[in-house]
Amino acid sequence: MAIVLDIDTFHKYLGFLATETTQLLRKGPDEDGLDRLNVELTTLLDRCANSSVPEDLIGRYSTVLAAYKKASSENVGASVVDGLITMITNFSFTYARQKKQIQVIQELKTDLEALAMYAKLHY
Repeated sequence: MAIVLDIDTFHKYLGFLATETTQLLRKGPDEDGLDRLNVELTTLLDRCANSSVPEDLIGRYSTVLAAYKKASSENVGASVVDGLITMITNFSFTYARQKKQIQVIQELKTDLEALAMYAKLHY
C-alpha cells in the first residue's frame, strides 16, 4: 500500500529534492544525476494527485516544475558565428551549456527551498 502524501511528507520530500540538487551541483551535473532528479520531481507531482496536500501547494510545485523543465530544455545554440568565435577565441560552447545547466539547477534548488519554507510557514 502506498503511503498517503500529507503536508509533512510533502515538506520532507521538498527538502529531499533540495538536497539532491545540492549534491548534483557539488559533483557536477551528469546525465544519470539529471535523469534521477527528473524522475523524483515527476514522482512528487504524481503523488500529489490523490493526496491531502492543499491545491495551492500543488499548484506552486507544478509551477516550479514547469519553469525548471522549460529552462532545462532551452539549450545554448551554436551557429556559424559561434563556430568562428570558438576558433578565434578558443571559447568552448560546451562550457557555456554546462554553466547554463548549473544555473538552472541552482534556480530549481532555490525555488524548492522557498516552497518548502512557504509550506512550513503557512500549513
